[in-house]
Amino acid sequence: MKTLLKTALEYNSWANQQVWNCIQSLSDTQFNQTHNYSTGSVYEQTFHLMSTDYWTLTMLNGSDGADAPKKEDFTSRDAIWARWQEIDKAYHAWLETATDEELNRIIGFPETDELTVSGTCAEYVMVIENHTTNHRAQILALIHQLGGETCEMGLYFFIRERAMKQVQTA
Repeated sequence: MKTLLKTALEYNSWANQQVWNCIQSLSDTQFNQTHNYSTGSVYEQTFHLMSTDYWTLTMLNGSDGADAPKKEDFTSRDAIWARWQEIDKAYHAWLETATDEELNRIIGFPETDELTVSGTCAEYVMVIENHTTNHRAQILALIHQLGGETCEMGLYFFIRERAMKQVQTA
């Protein structure tokens, strides 16, 4: 199971980088342009992804969220990307040391007074992947509408690129 989760996180890092490269094709005006779909502008989408990755990581590692991202501290692309990369590295570090017992530990959060959304740590790693895949697709659609460059970001393309690197180094 851990090998598959590691692949999921490696893919997530790769796909985030692919989409981030596309985000860089936008002007600041396009990056911040208001949009009424999902969480809003490309800026809003990227901040949302970075901050939800942060909050899921706090559930995984049991931290208190004292250094939670606040929008007013992340007004530039560079600031968002730098923090997102720190969070991404922390995910990989967490998984590297996670035992089977840790992967099966139940975590969750109260959605309402009556409902707590619980699952294993392994399931929440998959939640991260599923959530970011959804929003990356939304971001790419917005970038396309804004006239920016887009890319492929499917798991197949990650596996293909990995295979191509293996051929090149052989």
